Amino acid sequence: MTSGYPWYTRATDIAHRVTVLSLVGFTLYMSGAVVYTLWSTGKENEKRLTIEKTRRAAIAEQRKLDETESK
Repeated sequence: MTSGYPWYTRATDIAHRVTVLSLVGFTLYMSGAVVYTLWSTGKENEKRLTIEKTRRAAIAEQRKLDETESK
């Protein structure tokens, strides 16, 4: 029971399928990595901005206190 195609056609077909599946898999893997990196960096930036806003508010409050004490 042999196939209608020669062995080298089947071998080429298998090589092509493996190549395409590898490229698609790698692309999906890397896309997921980029999405995760963007998400985690965004969370870190939110934390940094919150800390910076708090720090600037504290500095502004301290300056107001210093100005009222000097008057």
